[in-house]
Amino acid sequence: GGGGGGDIVKILHATFNQLVIYLTNETAQDVAFENAFMHTYRTFCTADALIGKLKERFNVPSSGGSKSQADVIRLRVCLALRRFLEVYEEDDEEPLNLAAAFVAECVDADAAAAKVSPLLTRGIGDARKRVRALVEECQQIDAMQADKASDESVFTPDDSPLAKVVALGDDASSPYLAFAAIEPQVLAQQLALDDYKVYCDIRPREFYRQAWTRPRRALAPNVRALIDRFNRLSGVVSTALVREPRLSRRVALLEYYVAVMRNLLELQAFSALMAFVAALSNSPLLRLKHTRAKVGKKCALALADMEKLMHMQGSYKRYRTHLRHCTAPCTPYLGVFLMDLTFIDEGNPNVVNGIINWQKRELVWHVIDELTGYMSGGAYAIKHNERVAAFLDAQPHLSEKTLYSCSLQIEPRRAELRDLAQ
Repeated sequence: GGGGGGDIVKILHATFNQLVIYLTNETAQDVAFENAFMHTYRTFCTADALIGKLKERFNVPSSGGSKSQADVIRLRVCLALRRFLEVYEEDDEEPLNLAAAFVAECVDADAAAAKVSPLLTRGIGDARKRVRALVEECQQIDAMQADKASDESVFTPDDSPLAKVVALGDDASSPYLAFAAIEPQVLAQQLALDDYKVYCDIRPREFYRQAWTRPRRALAPNVRALIDRFNRLSGVVSTALVREPRLSRRVALLEYYVAVMRNLLELQAFSALMAFVAALSNSPLLRLKHTRAKVGKKCALALADMEKLMHMQGSYKRYRTHLRHCTAPCTPYLGVFLMDLTFIDEGNPNVVNGIINWQKRELVWHVIDELTGYMSGGAYAIKHNERVAAFLDAQPHLSEKTLYSCSLQIEPRRAELRDLAQ
């Protein structure tokens, strides 16, 4: 695609050269395009190749244009390079060496462009610091991943005393009594605070090319950490309920969960909220019909409303609509966005007729832009609660198979209400 005047152009497919020319054109600065380009270029070229293209564009600004036009294009190249440096987040310093050489050879030698040279030099220095920090972080994550045996289970072992239903009369081990010692609001606040901290550490690079599905954890450490937190919380919620032998306490625990969920909804902590919804709709819990039947009417309605909000119907239409009205602090449920990115990645070719499918990159950036939009502009006025954090860390998390056998023990198939421990 192309266009003249000061028009913003809608590009569907383009060559690498055409994209760089539009990025640095002298008439219209398309900020949305620039953002999409700088965050997705690595899906169609390397950082080295991009620096090379910017250098070419700087040296051959336009065919037959005036000197003032050429000056504007060179300045636009410098601004594009500055933006590249601001968002650069690879674990490779070589593109920065190329950028430094480009500034020294070309920018410094050009009277009009030399004014922005100190800005670029500072940008290169800042980017180098980020690269070194990222390299160190990746090495630590790789080392930790190597230390953890690949077959290490995240579940509480089946031979652990925590992997069975609590004995009747053992109040010291009652999951309900343990949870009830913490106010629902306080538990929700700690979950919201911890999730938001992990969410805000996510970098855009973690969303490209389904990095979160790759064996190497360092490619998407924070996305993986938030997914792990989701899975663990969901497991803890399920485990506590099926380990509670008394029907009355299971009902009270389920009502406690609903109170926590209402607070999570208010805190816009959708990742934790969805973990509760997922736990309660898991088959070992879904089959506990006597427990569900005893829940108070108001509480049952509140639960139904939250389950409806987070339901996958219409590709999570209700949740998406609700989320668009939220502002930071807010932790989205990542699953919906990761599903979108996977569909875009697998359902659209990278190239069309031999040229870059730019529309695909715009779709990807649109999802990432929305997903990262809740990271700034607000924070929770909540203090970290060490007691609650330690309590959550200490909770058992049983495998699906063990959850099911506990569920059958507390409410056997075809059991009547009078058969159950009250």
